[in-house]
Amino acid sequence: MHYTTKRIVAHLSLLLAGSCLSLSAEKLSLPRLFSSKAVYYIKTKQLNNYSCGYNVLFNAANFEHCCGFSNAAHRYKTFNNKVLPNIQKRGCRPKGTSRNAMTEFLAQNVLNLQPFYHLHFDRHNPNRIVPILTRETLITYRQGTSQRDIDRTMSRARYRRQEQAINGIKRYLDDNAGRPVVVHFLCYVTSSRGIRHGVLLSLYQNETGRGLYLFDNMNERVYQSSDISYFIAYLSKTCNISSKNSFRGTDLPHRWPHLDRSVRNRKRGR
Repeated sequence: MHYTTKRIVAHLSLLLAGSCLSLSAEKLSLPRLFSSKAVYYIKTKQLNNYSCGYNVLFNAANFEHCCGFSNAAHRYKTFNNKVLPNIQKRGCRPKGTSRNAMTEFLAQNVLNLQPFYHLHFDRHNPNRIVPILTRETLITYRQGTSQRDIDRTMSRARYRRQEQAINGIKRYLDDNAGRPVVVHFLCYVTSSRGIRHGVLLSLYQNETGRGLYLFDNMNERVYQSSDISYFIAYLSKTCNISSKNSFRGTDLPHRWPHLDRSVRNRKRGR
């Protein structure tokens, strides 16, 4: 009887391993500032074959798959087969720094992710968070215009494009209010050890509201003064993140991201 029970438990565990509705993911703590908001910090295991920017893409594919948006790239083998050739074809290393244009290309054209944006602190105004514009901003000016006026015009044009991008996100969410929506944000932060890296903040909207999920491969403790806190506060306000009491989010696997069994066994050398 005991042996039969163990077999049943093992069988159920295997079934649940492929589902995002199994065990709840392990969550890490956030500052009390966000205690009432539907913001969740998920403990994340890093893919050692890839740098943080590519890890962000894999986490994004896994997350939206768990939210009901079918994405084959949530399987590591599929992700690797899609991403690695594209990186190498462009002369990049998977463990090297990921360029914004590369992660945007992979997100949109290779992995077919839901809307994917890059955010960082404005270099001209460090207190302002803005989307990164991967396409060049173009302006026109008359011959003889001073460099100072050119720079001012360029700054205004860039600011308008950044505002348009943010307003576009708001409209997308509002136009789909009450319906399942996922939007990803790759945010550039500096860790407590002075390491600049990318983390993922994914917004999930459903009929109960909007929640925000943080995935950081370094799993560092987040303080109110941490860069990550500023991004959470910015998106919470900009995207009107719901309260924990009203929002019912998606369940995530206990081990995040979920790797299929064959990959785990290969990593163990079996």
